[in-house]
Amino acid sequence: MNKRTFKVYFQKGQICKEYYCEYQQLKIQVAKDYNGIPFDCLLLIDQNNQVYSATQLIIQKQFEQYQSFYVYDVREIFQENLERQKQQQYNENQEIQSLKVKLYDYDQQIQKQEKKISQFQIEFQNQKAELEQEIIRLNIKIKYMNDEKQKNEYNFLNLIDEKMIQIKKAETEQELTEKEIEKYKTKIQQFQTEIEYLQSNKQQDINKVEEKNRKTIQQLQEELSQLEIKLRKKDQEITDMQMGFKAQKEEDMVLTGFSLIAFKNHEQIMYENIQLKSKVEFLTQKLNNLQSSNSQITQAK
Repeated sequence: MNKRTFKVYFQKGQICKEYYCEYQQLKIQVAKDYNGIPFDCLLLIDQNNQVYSATQLIIQKQFEQYQSFYVYDVREIFQENLERQKQQQYNENQEIQSLKVKLYDYDQQIQKQEKKISQFQIEFQNQKAELEQEIIRLNIKIKYMNDEKQKNEYNFLNLIDEKMIQIKKAETEQELTEKEIEKYKTKIQQFQTEIEYLQSNKQQDINKVEEKNRKTIQQLQEELSQLEIKLRKKDQEITDMQMGFKAQKEEDMVLTGFSLIAFKNHEQIMYENIQLKSKVEFLTQKLNNLQSSNSQITQAK
């Protein structure tokens, strides 16, 4: 095998020493110089963390990889591993204790949660029963509302049909009314034509009415004059009879029978006189009405 220079680091890299030898002789050379570590406890590890082995076959192309080695005491490694394991075990025990405490806390929390869950289940069952009752009530209400909806829709459709019938009836009545209006328009046109015709003959009718009223007034005036003459005669008769009655009262009581007859005649004449006055007033009022009518006709003329 070829000799080569190797760098060896002692005391965790604080001291470096070079060795020129074959690869299989390296550990022997290091053990001679560093007798603080027994040969069996000496451990060489290269820069690639590969453990040195004298029996390992190294081909030429791999030889370049084994230039530097670090020296370790297997006992120290075992001790460090032991301490590390103890510390790890201690840490694990501490962690186990901590986990036990946490587990106890979790167990307490779980028990509390189980109580809450149990209470919640009771409340849930109660609420579920209430909700089921509410659902039943709502379903009944929904059914009632659906029935009312169908009923209202049916009534609405009937109302629409009634409204359509009323609209058709109103349209028919409107057509009839329009026909009536046209009919009345025709009648009004006829009346206007008749009025125009009457207006053309109005003057002749007015003359006839005036002549008729004139004759009637003349006749009434004659009757009124006769009544006035008759009334004056009756008044004179009453005056004469009153004077005669007064004279009779002064005569002897033998003439009492005659006085009674005269008194009865006086009452009869007074009654006839009242009737004559009423007839005179009636004829006077009728005469005034005729004169007023005649005056209006004259003004219209």
